[in-house]
Amino acid sequence: MDPTPADRLDPHRALAGSVWRHRKGGLYRIECIALKEADLSLEVVYRARRGGAVYTRPFQDFMDGRFRRLRLGLLGWWLGRRS
Repeated sequence: MDPTPADRLDPHRALAGSVWRHRKGGLYRIECIALKEADLSLEVVYRARRGGAVYTRPFQDFMDGRFRRLRLGLLGWWLGRRS
């Protein structure tokens, strides 16, 4: 059986909900990993802690070192935030 485009997402599903810090200091939570329709490349869908804006970025760009994954303890801090 040939792999489907969705099969490409499976190894990355565990990233949903993880919290990351951008090198400039902003905090973001990955909402999901998605497929870009035009070429089926992987995209990261992520939400800013400040203001709640939702962004997308190519997976390779997100994982190139400009974002750093934070420990689980910060997740509680994220969920307890006041907007």
